Amino acid sequence: MRMPRFNLLLIRLFVLALGLASLLAADDALSGKWTFTMDTPGGARTQIATFSLDGDSVGGKWDKSDVKGIFKEGQLELKFPLESAEAGSSGTFSITGKLAEGKLTGRWAWETYGGTFTAVRKAD
Repeated sequence: MRMPRFNLLLIRLFVLALGLASLLAADDALSGKWTFTMDTPGGARTQIATFSLDGDSVGGKWDKSDVKGIFKEGQLELKFPLESAEAGSSGTFSITGKLAEGKLTGRWAWETYGGTFTAVRKAD
């Protein structure tokens, strides 16, 4: 028994739509809340960040600061102004890292401070 051409076309369109949806989901592996653990001279520090993607552009929040940067091919680069009440100063905070197996790893820098970090998606 032969399937009518129209039904075959519908099946192909459905399979194509599923494939596109999975590609879009894979491209947006960064959006959402993340728990960062940063190694500092004073010990490990934890921070929650929220990211959103618009193409390769990253936006979101890091504490009260607006996040700005790029996420392309699994590489994350952020630079944005950050004010620290604890340190009593402000400066440019930067993050360079890589997303692999659902985990971000890399380096952070602010003023004269810097170190490494790991980040995982925050459980809701």
